Amino acid sequence: LAGNDGNNTDPAKGGDEKGGAVDFVFPMGAQYNNNGAFCGRVAYTRDGGLSWHYSDSLITFGNETAFEGGVSEATILEREDGTLVYYARCQSSGVDNFTISYSLDHGVTWLTPGLTSSIYTTNTQALMMTYDFDGFDGNRLTGEPIFMWGGNNVLGGNSYMRMPLNFAVSTNGMDTFRNIQNIFSETFMDDYTYTADHYITNPSIQQINGDNMYIAY
Repeated sequence: LAGNDGNNTDPAKGGDEKGGAVDFVFPMGAQYNNNGAFCGRVAYTRDGGLSWHYSDSLITFGNETAFEGGVSEATILEREDGTLVYYARCQSSGVDNFTISYSLDHGVTWLTPGLTSSIYTTNTQALMMTYDFDGFDGNRLTGEPIFMWGGNNVLGGNSYMRMPLNFAVSTNGMDTFRNIQNIFSETFMDDYTYTADHYITNPSIQQINGDNMYIAY
């Protein structure tokens, strides 16, 4: 679950640990034609993980037919109103952004095909989570969605230029993200170029000691 960004739905918004509502959702990939094109789907549980069910929806983008084309490598986070927000890698010619989908019933059905998000990316996975931090105005922000990914550029769905490591925050329910930062800036990694040893995939974040965080990729 952790390695693929499983999400525990909030009991106040539908999750109730073995009481019939959805407790956890888990993004998955699927192949949906014989050419190897991908789509996204979600598994969910109503009994604390004892049994799992596939979402009714396959999350697609366009009419991809090529190998690895389409939707894969997703991340999910829950809004304050209980809506689940889904961002995913979208490998498609001419596409420079993540795709985005929404579920209004805790993961059972999803908006499909996915929409084009406002976040530039190459073929890579993002990670969303909530985080507490101090804003520019000095006010403490709690539970704000953050977004981390490698490859904030417009080289698009045919590129694997997964550099640098980027970080952004949303204050509008994950519709958009702002204050995009290059985590490598002013570090020894700022000079990294794209090679087989220097690209960002599958980021992970763990908050520690209040304001600090560990980042792995």
